[in-house]
Amino acid sequence: MTLSIWRYAHLLLATLAAVFIFIASITGIILAVDEVKQQFKPLKYDSYESLTLAKVIPTLKKQFLEISELEIDTHGFVLIKALDLEGNEVEAYVNPNTGSVIGKPQKKSEWIQWVTSLHRSLFLHETGRIIMGISAFLLLLITITGALLISQRQNGFRRFLTRIPKEKGWTFWHVILGRFFLVPMLVIALTGSWMMMYRLNSWGEVKEQHLKINLGGEIPKVINIEQFKSFQTIHLNDVQKIIFPFTEDVEEYYQLKLKDKSLLINQFNGQILSEVEYPQALLLQTLMLDLHTGRTHIIWAIILGITALSIVYFIGSGFTMSWKRMRNKIQNSFSKEESTIVLWVGSENGSTLGFANLVKKQWVKAGEKVFIAEMNRFESFPNATHFIFFTSTHGTGEAPSNANNFLDLLSKVVINGKIKTAVVGFGSKNYPEFCAFAKDVQVNLQKQTWNDTFIPFHTVNDKSNLELVTWTKAWNQKCTFQLSETPAYYSQTNKGLMRFKVIAKSEIATEGQTFIIQFKPQKKAFFQSGDLLVIYPGNQGEERIYSIGKVDNTIQLIVKLHQNGIGSGFLNKLTLGAEIEAKIIENPMFHLPSRRPTILISNGTGIAPFIGMINQSKNQELHLFAGFKQKTHLVAVLEKQMCRFLETKQLTSFQLALSREGNREYVTQLIERQSDLIVKTLNTNGVIMICGSLTMMKDIKIILSQICHDKLGQDVDFYTTNGQILTDCY
Repeated sequence: MTLSIWRYAHLLLATLAAVFIFIASITGIILAVDEVKQQFKPLKYDSYESLTLAKVIPTLKKQFLEISELEIDTHGFVLIKALDLEGNEVEAYVNPNTGSVIGKPQKKSEWIQWVTSLHRSLFLHETGRIIMGISAFLLLLITITGALLISQRQNGFRRFLTRIPKEKGWTFWHVILGRFFLVPMLVIALTGSWMMMYRLNSWGEVKEQHLKINLGGEIPKVINIEQFKSFQTIHLNDVQKIIFPFTEDVEEYYQLKLKDKSLLINQFNGQILSEVEYPQALLLQTLMLDLHTGRTHIIWAIILGITALSIVYFIGSGFTMSWKRMRNKIQNSFSKEESTIVLWVGSENGSTLGFANLVKKQWVKAGEKVFIAEMNRFESFPNATHFIFFTSTHGTGEAPSNANNFLDLLSKVVINGKIKTAVVGFGSKNYPEFCAFAKDVQVNLQKQTWNDTFIPFHTVNDKSNLELVTWTKAWNQKCTFQLSETPAYYSQTNKGLMRFKVIAKSEIATEGQTFIIQFKPQKKAFFQSGDLLVIYPGNQGEERIYSIGKVDNTIQLIVKLHQNGIGSGFLNKLTLGAEIEAKIIENPMFHLPSRRPTILISNGTGIAPFIGMINQSKNQELHLFAGFKQKTHLVAVLEKQMCRFLETKQLTSFQLALSREGNREYVTQLIERQSDLIVKTLNTNGVIMICGSLTMMKDIKIILSQICHDKLGQDVDFYTTNGQILTDCY
């Protein structure tokens, strides 16, 4: 698919740095949690920013015999190194207002040291620091390209912060969280990149340096520390570290490291002997470190931790969305010259193409020559009879990136003869411009002399397979090459592959007969009769779908063996104990309705889900009408099983039609004679369920339409829309 350059850049950058960003994010979460725990320790004096050195130092000197250093760490904890009044060495946190010891410093645990080393350098020392720094820079580019994609989605930076309507799936939360954590991610990426460059000494050696001080050896007049003018103006929260004079020698002085400068102060009168402001690069490096670690404020540390967690989500959701886009590829088996049906697709993230592929697959299986192409490649097809347009709408009513030139091409391409057309728009009603581009396509098609619109414009909201089925039903009324009307067939949120073991299988005598095969999931699985099992014969990627009958928590399928049939042949060759990989598709629109009178209509293998439904039913009115060609061994077994269900009152009535022997009639003829039961069932809010071939379903629908019209005064679509006529046919 053609995607915007920003999306390609976003994906490429993420691919290059994913592993390292993932490591940095996971370790960053751990370090953020540790930082928050550190800042929760009760070692900080709440009002230390109001204390001056003129008050703090005399207080501490009264509590300790000798002080060598005083340090205020990034958490605001005051750490002293001194000798107590008994001459013992002390290294402890103190209350600067009283001088009392309030805690002992603790070394970082080996676990946190290990995580820190992994976060900084991957245990690769300088090489690792460079790798992590480059990864931080790539994260910066990823964040910028992500912001550009959001801007594109919102139709410009002016609308960047406007409301994003609620949608389903990964995309919505990827955008919401990406916008919410944009600034913290930029800070993390920018500071990480800066620290790598600083580490590599990009600005040369950066340090403060005092000039040599010559006091002449004469001791100045001594005044009390409380009267030091310099100490009276310096507050404790401005201090990083104080190194006390070692002796009372004139050459010894207080060395103060403040947040923005370094001072040397005479120990006798408080005179400032030297003052050096820190270089801007050093100040900036301190700021970057504070921002990157959250060491100065607990709220910022929490934000950083949550942001790191969100980055892990972005990696997972981003690659999931990309995989879905790449999974829905365009592959054609027929040339442009021989194709008669062309599916033109406009899709930004791949989901619309996924729907188009499912439609195309059915037509190809039915023997039609179908071609699928992006709308930006619109051109004339010499033998085309149908143009079907499946397109989403991007941003605020714009075309998706692979259809943004379509309207211009539409006005230029010359097409001879008449082409039957249909347009299906995909979008979300949460947006005011719902399916706006698809509507533009429909309007502009009406202006073309070659256009013959044979199906009205349809829309699909929030990838709804139910709404797509309304279009397939409209198609089936107009065309002989049919489409599935089973909503679950078009589901794009299927469960993953699982292993299933064959626990039972019936034998068949000749080809063309049906057999029963039973599978047991190898891990806990939730499914109901009416759900679908997707198998992959020979693991070749070609999928086949079968309706599930749930019997004693196992999956039972009834399969007809077709000559050269890929799916049926694969299943028939399975032996007891064999295992296959398959997946379950939930089909909630074809589950047995609870406590409502229900008519079950099937032909051939379509009886499978009904057996499971009847087996699980209790105190419910159920009528089964089944059609087969002849009374094979399997049909005889099924007939006996239905008789047992009648005896246990799990089944109310059962009628069997055999088209090539016995009564020589079809299931449609059974239904024609049951108009009173049809009327009674629909009038009492009952349900009619149809499972089997599309041809049978079409014939049954004709009969139901006549009954509904003549005896109920309603169109059959009224009951379909009301959920009283359910189908699962292929």
